[in-house]
Amino acid sequence: MLLLKRVGLALAATLLILLVLEVVVRVAGVAPPPRPLQDGRGQTKVDDGVMRYRNLPGGKVTWTLQQTRDSEPYQVVENINSLGLRGVREIRPTKPDGVLRVACVGDSFTYGHGVNDDETWPHQLEQALATRLGVGRVEVLNFGVSAYEITQEVRQIETMVMRFDPDLVLLCWFFNDPALREGPGFEMEEAPWVVRTFTHRPGSWHTLLRERSHLADTLIDRIFTPTYYRFYARTRSSLYDKSKPSWEKSVRGIRRAQAVTAAAGVDFAMLLYPVMRRIDGKLISHDFYRQVVELCDELGIVNYDLEPVFDGYDVDALRVHAYNAHPNGEAHGLVGEAVADFILAQQLLPVDAPR
Repeated sequence: MLLLKRVGLALAATLLILLVLEVVVRVAGVAPPPRPLQDGRGQTKVDDGVMRYRNLPGGKVTWTLQQTRDSEPYQVVENINSLGLRGVREIRPTKPDGVLRVACVGDSFTYGHGVNDDETWPHQLEQALATRLGVGRVEVLNFGVSAYEITQEVRQIETMVMRFDPDLVLLCWFFNDPALREGPGFEMEEAPWVVRTFTHRPGSWHTLLRERSHLADTLIDRIFTPTYYRFYARTRSSLYDKSKPSWEKSVRGIRRAQAVTAAAGVDFAMLLYPVMRRIDGKLISHDFYRQVVELCDELGIVNYDLEPVFDGYDVDALRVHAYNAHPNGEAHGLVGEAVADFILAQQLLPVDAPR
C-alpha cells in the first residue's frame, strides 16, 4: 500500500512538473510554429520518362504560414502561367524586337518554393537588370520546377527552353541535383531512429502529440532537426563520390547543357545556390560545391558559387519557415542583385547590341 502511494505521488509530481513546463514553454513562446498549409496544385505528370512531371499550366498554390504560434497567419501564392512558367505574366515564345532574354533553369530554389511570384530570384534579377539597363530591356523567364535534378533540367533546356530564343541560359545547381531516383546506384542508408520515428506524418501519435503539447513539440524539434540535417548532409554528400553513377550522371548532364546551348549560339552559365543551413559553422553544401566549380572551370563554363552572397547573414533568418528550408524573398533578393552584377561583369548579355 505504501509502495502504491509512493508511486502515485511520484506520478502526480511528474505530471505537475510537466504541466508547469508546458505553461512555461507556452508563456515563453519558444515552441516551433504551426506547419504551413497548402492549397491548390502546381505540378502535373507528363509522358516523358526523363522529366516525368512539369509545372501545371495555369496552376496555383497558396500557402498559409505563421512564423510563430502567436503571430497572424499570412498567405503566399505561387502562380504558373499557361505555358508552365512561374508567374502570371504570359510569355510568347517569339522574342520581342530589342529585348534580351535570360532563361533560368533549376529546381525549387529557382521556381521559388514558398515565396510569392515577385520574390523569386529570377523575378528580382529582372528588376535588378531593369535598374541597370532600363525597364523592358531584359526579360527573365523562370523555368524552375520543384524537385527537378540535373537530368530533368537538361531535358527541359532541350525540349522547352530553347524554343523561347534565350540570349543566356542560367542553370542553377542545387545540392540535390546529382540525385538518382531509381536504378543502379540508388542507395540510401537507413535514417537514424530519431528521423524514422519523428518525421512528420499526419495522424501519427507523435504528430498529434506535437499539435497538442508545446513542450513535446519543442523537445522533439530540438532533437529531430539537427539529427535530420546531419543525416541529409551525409546522404546527399555521397552523391558527389566521383566513383558513383550519381556524379557520372551529373558530369554528363552539365556537358550536355553546355553542348545544347553552344550549338544554338546561346551563352550558358551555371549558378550554385547553397543549402541554407549551417553545420559546424559552414553551409552544408560548402565543400561539395568546390567539386562542381572545378568541373565547370575544367569545361570552360562560366560559373558563380552564390555562397559568398550570404556571408555575414544569419541564414536561419533567410529561410521561408521553420518547416520550409527554402530561401525567402530577402535571400532571393540578395541573389537577384548579385547575379545581375555577375551577368554584366562577365558580359553574358549583348547589352550594346542595337535595340
